[in-house]
Amino acid sequence: MKNHCAYNHCYPYFVFVGLIIIGCAGTSIKTEVHTGRAALVTNRTEQALWHFSAAAKLDPTFVAEYGPLQQSIWTYVGKAYYKAENMVEARRALDKAINTFPQDRMAKLYLALVKLHSDPQEDTRSGLTLAETVYLLKRGVSSQRVATLVTQRGVQFPWTSRAESQLASAGANESLLNQLRNTQRGRISPVPPRQMQSANTQDLEMIFRDVLQWLNQIAGVPGPGQYWDATGDIRRGIGQSLETISNNQATRETLIADGEWLGKRLEEEIDQAERQHRSEYRALESR
Repeated sequence: MKNHCAYNHCYPYFVFVGLIIIGCAGTSIKTEVHTGRAALVTNRTEQALWHFSAAAKLDPTFVAEYGPLQQSIWTYVGKAYYKAENMVEARRALDKAINTFPQDRMAKLYLALVKLHSDPQEDTRSGLTLAETVYLLKRGVSSQRVATLVTQRGVQFPWTSRAESQLASAGANESLLNQLRNTQRGRISPVPPRQMQSANTQDLEMIFRDVLQWLNQIAGVPGPGQYWDATGDIRRGIGQSLETISNNQATRETLIADGEWLGKRLEEEIDQAERQHRSEYRALESR
């Protein structure tokens, strides 16, 4: 009887300690995700993967909620693997994300990108056109990555002052400009690239349309999405992507660039919207 009473007396204490542990675990997961996000956007991919994997071990069903955008922890693991160019592990993690949280738009976007990377390479057998090169640069593809494509595929446009001006305006650095300047002709037969018509292209197009519709519903409307895409830049960018697809101008590289651009912009918008929210809140407080 004495032991039983002692247990009853201590039971609330154990419950209290258990709640503290659970609460600390939740805080730890959020900290791991926050630190991982900071590492991912600054291209510290290995650190990002370590933090996201640690969070996934703590709670494999965790869903990060940033305003209206919700992402499974496995989506972040998948994005880190994607950035590390490990498409096998990226796909495995993104499949887990969708199984865990089927509404995850970001997981669907990156899974479509992973599948595009595994598409047949027929469209990359021709040299880069000037329009394709400029498009990639404007979508934020680094000069270093474009230079790699030039090495792999060559180019099919002559070097002129007009071409140089367009490329420089699009963001080409001096190293890429010198490489293009010294490329007399494409390493591969200058046949126009085959436009992408695969099921993976259709999947990506559906995702673009879904995100566009979602942003139209939430942007500027009182609620979690009030501060999202205030300038309309993301929606205009998606519209440009859909236009290239509908006009049969999309290639594998431009589709990948479009998808990566959208993923990056949505992740950046988390912080941009939060900054805008805090700014308006401080302004109201100061009145």
